[in-house]
Amino acid sequence: MALASTAFDYAFRLRRVREIMAEREIDLLFLPPSAGLQYLTGLKRGHPTFGNTNYNGGWVHGAFIGLDKGPILSLPRMATLFSTFPSTLELAVLQDTADPDQHIRKIVQKFGHVKRIAIEDRTWGQAVMRLQELLPDADFISAGPLLTALRRVKTPDEIELMRNAARIVDQTHEYIVSILRPGISYLEITSELDRKMAELGSEGPSFPTTLIPMAPGIGPGEDPWSGSHNAEGSKNLVNGMSLSFDYGSTFDGYCNDYGRTVYIGEPPAEFLKVYDLVIEAAEAARAAMKAGKITGEQANLVARKPIEEAGYSEHFFHRLGHGIGLDVHEPCYLSDGDDTVLESGMTFTIEPSIFIPGKFGARIEDVYVVTDDGAQPLNLYPRGLQVIS
Repeated sequence: MALASTAFDYAFRLRRVREIMAEREIDLLFLPPSAGLQYLTGLKRGHPTFGNTNYNGGWVHGAFIGLDKGPILSLPRMATLFSTFPSTLELAVLQDTADPDQHIRKIVQKFGHVKRIAIEDRTWGQAVMRLQELLPDADFISAGPLLTALRRVKTPDEIELMRNAARIVDQTHEYIVSILRPGISYLEITSELDRKMAELGSEGPSFPTTLIPMAPGIGPGEDPWSGSHNAEGSKNLVNGMSLSFDYGSTFDGYCNDYGRTVYIGEPPAEFLKVYDLVIEAAEAARAAMKAGKITGEQANLVARKPIEEAGYSEHFFHRLGHGIGLDVHEPCYLSDGDDTVLESGMTFTIEPSIFIPGKFGARIEDVYVVTDDGAQPLNLYPRGLQVIS
């Protein structure tokens, strides 16, 4: 673990979370290593891996924040090695042979009588069960709404970090387009995307780098996202194929999520029509997303309108976009059922698509910040179609 490079006012953030806790009658907040913990304390998360490491009492790893005590960071001894911790945190280290239950009991007792505890949504099940045993009379609730209230509107400093993440992706895409050619493998493309982002300063991909190749006889069927770089029927670019990208970078913990589509060879007329519709949909949503004037659900409907009017509604089968920041997917959402009114400083992806199985697909995706004049892009790479010959 490490410290965030940007010196945010973490004392202010802790005061704000405690104000909201008091308003909602929350006595204690528990956050495992997560975006929420980084937001409040500056303690960065490690990079995700496919394997789980496990130490004695590994489930104790997380911070307890009370109305007037903490944060107290509980963690196994092994998690302290080669790590740096912010001064905002008081450390409570579980030794290798110590009893995890006794360790947590001592910490929880410092916060007095706990009637209600809010827990981060992705807390380990073992930690939840043990805490419920220790606090049998407490009301356990999700910390999600509390954290969303704090994090959904970004400060200028946060937006600048997100602009840097977008710059990394823009420059990466300029490079990757320059090496595309018929015959290049999906594996080489995805490997080069990840390598180039790292070279330009990314801490790692914000999610698994994904390619969606589509053509007659090539690519996934009814579920385009199942293709990735192992799409059925071909493992190399071929003429007559659309290739959609979905990838992102991270910069000081903040994420980018990005998409473009290129065509290998001469694109057919219908593909050109579909591509223009996707651009039109994105621009319609961007212009409509004015602070205080539209909800997430309404923005989604604005983008769908030109695609529906052209007869392709069944091929735009997902939400328009999602919030983004320290997590690559955050509330709120540009989707059916989200009646959140957009506020200045909120950041979203706008990512319309049209995927026609057995033919081709087209998608674009950029990160935007909501303003009084509509959403403004953080990604600046051109959106026009690029044809690879």
